[in-house]
Amino acid sequence: WYTDLGGGFGPVSSQFIEDGTRTRLREVSIGYSLNSENFRNKTRLQSIDFSVTGRNLALWTDYSGIDPETNLTGPSNGRGLDYFNNPSTRSFLFTLRINY
Repeated sequence: WYTDLGGGFGPVSSQFIEDGTRTRLREVSIGYSLNSENFRNKTRLQSIDFSVTGRNLALWTDYSGIDPETNLTGPSNGRGLDYFNNPSTRSFLFTLRINY
């Protein structure tokens, strides 16, 4: 399929080959817990836990396309087709847990 029009670019050529080396900051999480005896006596709570998580925070690559991990055809064997698709979504999660 990759040597035909189904490949999206016609015949395979070294013109379309790039180094896909990359480094990605995929997920980072940080949290803090308030649970000292002094805290428990003043608030009558057992603990309060805070956390923040970030996904897909940074990508370092010389790749000229959108994202070397995305693919037009989804989870198939046809790799390297990165037109008309979106890069990985960056997301943040904030958590607050109160234990009483």
